[in-house]
Amino acid sequence: MTRQPQRRMPLFAATLAAAIALTACGPARPSSTTTMNTTSADSAAQLRELNSRPDIDQITQRYDDMRAVIRERLSAEIGLAPWIKRDEISRSGCRAYPDVDQALKEARGLSRWAVETNLPDAKWPQALQIVTDIAGSHGFNKLITVIDQPGDHEISLNDEYGGELIFGTKLNTILSVRTGCHPRTAGQQGTSPPAT
Repeated sequence: MTRQPQRRMPLFAATLAAAIALTACGPARPSSTTTMNTTSADSAAQLRELNSRPDIDQITQRYDDMRAVIRERLSAEIGLAPWIKRDEISRSGCRAYPDVDQALKEARGLSRWAVETNLPDAKWPQALQIVTDIAGSHGFNKLITVIDQPGDHEISLNDEYGGELIFGTKLNTILSVRTGCHPRTAGQQGTSPPAT
């Protein structure tokens, strides 16, 4: 019976593996390039920029008014009706302006509106023109075509505040809007979030 020779890890490789294992278990050290504390000037600048936007109630009203006009035109010109409100407003914090206290800022998902039918392909270009014209006049000028296939169409439009309007049709035809980050109240005062 022949004996298989034993394989040994070279000394360098064993030392390297041990060093990696030890550093992986050690305490984390901040990088010299990482800023650990945000200055109050940064927080104040972010709060000023946030407060230059319409407050969350103002932008919600503006978007609701825009969607009402879109629904009316789609109903009158294309016969797309009746529109049904599918859900209520959802509220959340927002990641933008990270040095501003979460209590001072908010983003919202507005109620979705839907028609329980597919919009025929022949009518999609006209419907798309109506939506992009009205939304464009309200600042939603960045158009992304999400899908454009027979019987299945969806677009996304964005405005300067990070708001997003979705219009699409497949089994149903939907119109929804999510806001960007806005102050909870106009001209609010605030501080940076507490240090953790």
